[in-house]
Amino acid sequence: MNQEAKDKIIKARVGLQKTHPFFSYLALHLEPIACDPTNKTGPQVPTMGVDNRGNMYYNPDFVNKMTQEEVKGVVCHEVMHVALEHLKGLKSKDVKVSNVAQDIVINDIILENQLQLPKEGLLPQNHEITINGNIKIQKIDKKPWEQIYHELEKKLPKEKVYGFDEHIRDKDGDGKDDPKDGKGAGAGDGKDWKQIINEGYAYAKLQGKTPAGLDRYVDELNYPKLNWREMLQKFIVREIPYDFCYTRPSKRSLACGVFMPSVTRESLEIGVALDTSGSMSPKDLKECLSETVGIVKAYSNVKLTVVTCDAEVHTVGEVTCEEDVANLEIKGGGGTDFIPVFKWVEENKPAMRLLIFFTDGFGSFPADAPQVRTLWCITQGGMELDKIPFGEKVNLDFRDKNEEPE
Repeated sequence: MNQEAKDKIIKARVGLQKTHPFFSYLALHLEPIACDPTNKTGPQVPTMGVDNRGNMYYNPDFVNKMTQEEVKGVVCHEVMHVALEHLKGLKSKDVKVSNVAQDIVINDIILENQLQLPKEGLLPQNHEITINGNIKIQKIDKKPWEQIYHELEKKLPKEKVYGFDEHIRDKDGDGKDDPKDGKGAGAGDGKDWKQIINEGYAYAKLQGKTPAGLDRYVDELNYPKLNWREMLQKFIVREIPYDFCYTRPSKRSLACGVFMPSVTRESLEIGVALDTSGSMSPKDLKECLSETVGIVKAYSNVKLTVVTCDAEVHTVGEVTCEEDVANLEIKGGGGTDFIPVFKWVEENKPAMRLLIFFTDGFGSFPADAPQVRTLWCITQGGMELDKIPFGEKVNLDFRDKNEEPE
């Protein structure tokens, strides 16, 4: 029974080489391990599961019940959990909801590449899926699993079982092996999965068989996303002019017996444009204003001008404290046109060094990039960043505000 299941897994990995070289390359770095009921130290899974080291545990009965084509798909499913770093700790996220969101993302990729999966799985069609008859997730191929998690978080019944595999997560959440866990070395020890993915992608590209739906994940691995507040901080600090002053030496240097100049930072004039069009939800507007308060509190040498706009500029306010933000008049609710904002900045604030634009991104852009440096902060469900024609771009995730970036 066990040998039959093992042969099916080997055959699946070999079969993938001709049709799906990317998945084959990754799958060859997995270590299949049959679940032994007499082994009390290793994971016992009723179906299949993989850990962050690349150990792929399987129940022979489950493997033998699947067709050979389904085994191919499930092997690809398991390796993608490792490749996309789904097996790290979840911090405050619900485990079951996270499992469902991650399975939806992976299965969408697997099915887009014309592979088969067991009917018990969460199987999207045309990048959409309906769960429990009333929970509809759309544009799966455009969303990270964290965004799908937020769409499911308060709607998904917790008592039901979803999917066909086990997610074997590390205990401390750092994605690293624990030498004291008693599981022994696995195929993933010392493996650089980022490198493996890049090698696998290049290997498939040479054969003209790059996988569908994985371009953005390869890009994200090579150009990892910054937490947007860190990006904003670097943006502002980089733009603040400074000078050295020897008449007031640095107190730290004097304490060390060294005479060094102090750094004098000048004021920086920046703007915040708040999209008040009909596509921005009240919650989004509230959170954007909250972030504006955060900017005021964090940077005392910043002169902040807040502009509200939809298809035209409605209000302009100078902000120096939290009370000024609370007193801002919010008008809008119409269509979205970004051009009036940049025109207003050009005519009224030519010295402005940075414009932070809170928006969902769905609007009309200027034909030419403006002079003012722009940071686009795109709300959940907004436009894909690569479609914004100029400036720096970053996705916002207000609901993870109190969590560290993953």
